[in-house]
Amino acid sequence: MAKYFVTGATGFIGRYLCRRLVADGHSLRCAVRQTSATEPLEQLGVELVEVDLSNPHDLEQAIEGCEAIFHVAGLICATAPEKLFHVNRDGTRRIVEAAAAQTNPPTVLYISSLAAVGPSRTEHKKRPDHFPKPVSNYGRSKRAGERQAELVADRVPITIVRPSIVFGGENREMLPMFQAIHRFGVHPMPSAELRLSLIHVDDLIELMLIALAAGMRIRARREANAKYDGVGYYFAADEDQPTYEELGGLLGQALGVDNVRTQEMPKLALWTTATLSELAGNAIGHPSILNRDKIREATAGDWICDITNTQEQLGFSPARSLQDRLRQTADWYREAGWL
Repeated sequence: MAKYFVTGATGFIGRYLCRRLVADGHSLRCAVRQTSATEPLEQLGVELVEVDLSNPHDLEQAIEGCEAIFHVAGLICATAPEKLFHVNRDGTRRIVEAAAAQTNPPTVLYISSLAAVGPSRTEHKKRPDHFPKPVSNYGRSKRAGERQAELVADRVPITIVRPSIVFGGENREMLPMFQAIHRFGVHPMPSAELRLSLIHVDDLIELMLIALAAGMRIRARREANAKYDGVGYYFAADEDQPTYEELGGLLGQALGVDNVRTQEMPKLALWTTATLSELAGNAIGHPSILNRDKIREATAGDWICDITNTQEQLGFSPARSLQDRLRQTADWYREAGWL
């Protein structure tokens, strides 16, 4: 069995990943902070290391002896854009540089985001070889992290997975959608016709493991204007990529709610609500997921992607349908008392 280094182990995706890796018999070394809630990891019996990412030697020692790195850590919202870049760009640079400093560099699987590529402004799905054009600070920060990986890809084997919207039990980002339909039978949305892609966390974890073992590795790009071919990049999404309106119907079925009322929100109301939510979050030092950056993404176009290379190169497809996965998530929320 292998020994892996995991960042972001206390987060939503990281917890699922660690449970799966331990169940498969692997040993883990997980990077944590002093403020991290580590009880779930301690119960798994993994090795915890407090790592100062600003200290290259500290990080190099933490990685030593690991066969691969799952770089899952990242910020999806922050009180200022520079904080997103500090974690998503600079943190990634330190990880890949520490990997490059090893005698036998471990393979790095970096979890980026569809936001790093940007939306589809037509019905054409984004492909891995499309040059990235992010529209949000979050997307730009994740693309900046990808660039750090590209700079050392001639010295470190790196594969990058770009998830779409990730959902499942324990996830709080999509919970308000479920709650609105469960409690009021209403599905508020930025636009009825815009399409989006999703993936259940269990399916994402399966894809990550396959990508580590069998995925192609990205190619080094020293110059920002060098040819971009998308090799070694994999989108993580279900084949079913519904509109916001269709998603409301799927959520209603998952929750057992008939006649879900879809409500397209005026742009002024969206931006006003997001601005107030962002200001309130910044005032208490706790960034709100409902912010102007996320509204910018939500209204920018379709968030759909072509998963052909994920299917053909990795042989991957979700274990269950999107409808089944939404129902599974609704059941988890109920059992946990979140609905």
